[in-house]
Amino acid sequence: MGNSVHSGTCGFAFRDWVGAFYPAAAGSGDLLHLYSGRFDAVELGATFHRVPSADTARAWAADTPVGFRFCVKAPRALTRRLQASGAGESAAALRAFVAALGGRAGPVLVQIPGSMPAEPARLDRFLAALAGLPVAVEARHPAWRSDACLRVLSRRGAALVADAGAAGSLPPEITTDFAYLRMSASRNPDDVAVRAEQAALLARRGVEVWAFVRPAPGTAAALEALEFRLGLDRRLAGRQALRPPGRGEQPSFGGPGEQILPRA
Repeated sequence: MGNSVHSGTCGFAFRDWVGAFYPAAAGSGDLLHLYSGRFDAVELGATFHRVPSADTARAWAADTPVGFRFCVKAPRALTRRLQASGAGESAAALRAFVAALGGRAGPVLVQIPGSMPAEPARLDRFLAALAGLPVAVEARHPAWRSDACLRVLSRRGAALVADAGAAGSLPPEITTDFAYLRMSASRNPDDVAVRAEQAALLARRGVEVWAFVRPAPGTAAALEALEFRLGLDRRLAGRQALRPPGRGEQPSFGGPGEQILPRA
């Protein structure tokens, strides 16, 4: 992967964003196009429950700019036992969907259940079965951060997801040429600034960064993702900033009459 930064939110089709972050007249079919006018990546959580068809992937790719990327969450049929064998239909659907995205595809997010014990050999077999796909592994139990597991991730070219729930909480383990950050909306400008600095440091080291803010009540996730990207772009010379709305402003997606009012 290249030296670049991609950021956005975990999901884009939230009903309470319509009329607050999206225009009030926006229909469900407009949301991805509007979202991709502000962000350059999205994490698709719906694929955890059911992987859409390849036709849907092609339609989504056609509805977004050339530089936009989709990060697909691996279906639970694969991740609940961390095995691709015995779940061939889900593995095939995942590969077909990612292939249909073409150049719009980013890393595949694999969430390991918190109750699953750390097993480096199982992790190795699973990643081997997904060979050819860039994978980011979110392992919530600290036992998965052992040296043995980190060596598996490094050998298979997979990233360890950094759970940036609070400022300064990003782990130092970089196992491949990209980093995958998931952040909770903190509503604290200092937290956002620290996270932006951490991401900028990774990018300056030649690590490709994928950063997403998790869903939050109202438009908090969207607005914080914009603030994060603005802070990040300020730290990276030569990058065009995505400007979040200032206090009292009415940001626009660029279309005539499409005003987006942040919810108070």
